[in-house]
Amino acid sequence: MAHRIRAALGLVLRLLRFMRRFSGIRVCEEWNDFSIFRDWALSHGYAEDLTIERIDNDGNYEPSNCKWITRLAQARNKRNNHVLTIWGETKCVKDWSMDSRCRVAYTTFKTRIERGWDPEKALVTEILREAPNKI
Repeated sequence: MAHRIRAALGLVLRLLRFMRRFSGIRVCEEWNDFSIFRDWALSHGYAEDLTIERIDNDGNYEPSNCKWITRLAQARNKRNNHVLTIWGETKCVKDWSMDSRCRVAYTTFKTRIERGWDPEKALVTEILREAPNKI
């Protein structure tokens, strides 16, 4: 188990260092010492099914700006996600489509939003189906 944790955290640290070359985002100096990074990770909820996330996307990778979250949560926290505020709640389109108040499929909801529908109406307006023709 300890070997797997060391390998996983080592990979995370290598990826962070690699990314800084292209993004300008830095990894704090103290994390260049693997044992310090490992201790921080383990004391802040690291698990193999989690990924590291920056709390402030414009900030660096450092203890005060990082946390461990699921891949699903990470996917929902991207700059290119379309977020909407409906009834005072802010969620991405995918999350709204999974909300119990949504009356249409994700693709219908997404298409309506892309076509400029009011977000609340796009969420709750059910699709009207025509009755089959009786001859």
